[in-house]
Amino acid sequence: MHPDNESASTRTEESARRPASADAIAIIYRNIEDVVYQYAVEGPDTFRFIYVNPAFYKATQLAPEQVIGKTVDEVIPEPSLSMVLEHYRNAIRTGQTQRWEEHSDYPAGRKVGRVSITPVFDGQGPCTDLVATLHDIS
Repeated sequence: MHPDNESASTRTEESARRPASADAIAIIYRNIEDVVYQYAVEGPDTFRFIYVNPAFYKATQLAPEQVIGKTVDEVIPEPSLSMVLEHYRNAIRTGQTQRWEEHSDYPAGRKVGRVSITPVFDGQGPCTDLVATLHDIS
């Protein structure tokens, strides 16, 4: 193999194994059109918003101060709230991603979306976060 080809191949393999930087991930989340959000799991039924991307604000027309730091029951209206809480509990109980179609009313109007929520566990076992995406099909 030619030395230049060998070093290019090595660089490609190293790049493929390198994790994405926090800056790169932030750019993706800021620019993706689907809604992305993250909850801190604080108890069996206590989920606090710690991150939402700009698409969340656009889809709901809620302001950051109405979302970040708030619990899910302060942001998601009924009847959706009861349904999503059950999906969150199932995700934590099974350790598996849960998917469903959700209908919710926000200042932006009725939103219909395909939701996917995935539990994140720490090294000791407890679920620490839930990470979600929502594809708006309204």
